[in-house]
Amino acid sequence: MMRKLATLVTLVAMISFAVPQSFCQEKESAAQERREHQQAHRDVPADMQRARQALMNAKNELQHAGDEWGGHRAAAIEHVNKALEEIHQAEEYARQHKLVK
Repeated sequence: MMRKLATLVTLVAMISFAVPQSFCQEKESAAQERREHQQAHRDVPADMQRARQALMNAKNELQHAGDEWGGHRAAAIEHVNKALEEIHQAEEYARQHKLVK
C-alpha cells in the first residue's frame, strides 16, 4: 500500500514538472468556471444555462484552434469572455429582482 502511494506521489510530481504551467492554468480556470456555474446557477432557466455552456464550449474550441489567425482568434476569445460576463450580470440582475433564486 505504501509503495503504491509513493509511486503515485512520484508520478504526480513528475507529471507536474512535465506539463506546461499555462496548460495547467487553463485547466484550473475551466474547472473554476464549471464550479461557479454549478454552484451559483442552479435556479437559472435552462436556456441561460445552455447559452453559458455553448459559450464555454466555443471558448474551449477557440483556445485549441492554434495561433495562425492574425489575432482574430484572441479577439474572438475576448468577445466570448464578454458574453459570459453579460450572462453573469443578467443572472445577478435576475437574483436581485427575485426573478430567480
